[in-house]
This record gives sequence, C-alpha cells and structure tokens, in this order.
Amino acid sequence: MAANNPGRAMHRDKPILLLSRPEADSQRFLTALPTDLVSFCHPIIAPVFRIFTLPVDRPMAGDIILTSSNALGSVPAAQGCRAWCIGQATTEKARQAGFDARFAGRAADDLVAYLGGFPPQKFTHFRGKHTRGDIAERLRAAGHDVGEAIVYDQIETAWQDRVSQALFEASAIVAPVFSPRTGRIVSRRIGDTAKLYLAAMSESVALEFDNRDSNHTVIAAQPEWNGMLDATIRLLKLVSRVEGNPSAL
Repeated sequence: MAANNPGRAMHRDKPILLLSRPEADSQRFLTALPTDLVSFCHPIIAPVFRIFTLPVDRPMAGDIILTSSNALGSVPAAQGCRAWCIGQATTEKARQAGFDARFAGRAADDLVAYLGGFPPQKFTHFRGKHTRGDIAERLRAAGHDVGEAIVYDQIETAWQDRVSQALFEASAIVAPVFSPRTGRIVSRRIGDTAKLYLAAMSESVALEFDNRDSNHTVIAAQPEWNGMLDATIRLLKLVSRVEGNPSAL
C-alpha cells in the first residue's frame, strides 16, 4: 500500500493519515493497517527527521544495549554478541543483523529494572544524540560499568510546501506519533486548523499537543510498534464513524 501524493487533487472532506516517521518505517506501518480503514483517509508520509549515522567513537565493551534500531547502521557487526533491546521490532532487527538479541522490555524503565537486577558487568549503550530515560546513569547507579556511544543523529527536516498545504486544508488529521520530540515538531507544524485524532506512544507524547481532544486521543496500551498499531486502528475506526462512514466499524 503506497501513500498518496499530496500534490495530487484531494477530496478535502477526507481525513489525512499523517505518518511522520522515516520513509521506510512509515511505509511498513501503513502496510500493516487494515486496507478498508486506510481507504477512508489520504495517507501522507511526511518524515520530520532524517537519520544520519555517526562514526563509532568507542569500542564495544561487554554486552550492548540498543534502544532503537537506528543504531544498527553504525554498530560494528559482531556475530553472536549479546544485545539487550527495547521493543520487539528492535530485537528482531538486531537478531537479523547477527546479534544474540534479547528482548529487555518495551520502554527504558523496563530495561533498567531488568538489567539492574544482574550482577555487576560491562555494557555499552549505542544510542542517538537525543535520548530519554537516563539508561546509562541509572544502570551505573545499580553497580554496572556502562559506556555510551552516540552513533546516529536525527536532524529535523522541512516538509514540502504541498504537504503543509494539504494539512492546512484537511478536515481532520489522524496522527500516530511515537516520541515527544516528534510530537513537539508535528504539533508546531499542524497548529490547530484541523480536527486532530492522536495516537500517542505515551502520555508524554500526548502532552506535546495543546490542541488535543481527550475524546480523540488514544494512548498506546504498550509503548511499542504493536501498541501503536492497535491505537491507530482504534482511531481510524473512530474517524470512520465520526466523519460519516459507519460501515467501516
């Protein structure tokens, strides 16, 4: 399933499904959504970041920690090296890259609680420039020797004018948003011109949207990909009813 080109003629009475993650991630998410629900919207893939890999500035020591699959583009391949991962998607991608990938929870708190119970050992956290959760610091407090390597950056990228115009003219916007930083940018760009249906990875994400309506906001039951998929499906069903297509329910 491909996203609509926002430069083409659009029926303005149809809501826009705004996918703001990188192109490949957004396309994968879109493909996983039920076709009958997506057909009621105009899907637009409009990433707010570009991912730039950075040179690894330190060697691996001990097991590694991966909180995002974005780090895999820079982490040296090490067949069989144990990697503790947040989220099933990151775990699977790390496994495909040759790591002995272990699922360590759905969020930073889960990983810290899990690894914090291990006997003291070395870890290297390969992460992005912007991060949340203070994983290394909290694991050090638990007695571990934890190094950090910043291996990618997320640089904000502008939307094309035709994307901004389509969003400005939309009757409603359905927006799955996976992080507070993404939420801050999307909220600033879309303003309050359209009715917003928000699927948020967490309460922290939802708080970035001053114009959200609690009746049109769904917080993912689990802060990971599958949880966001379920939250977005719930919203699409709501939109299909509220915006006048009850047969999709």
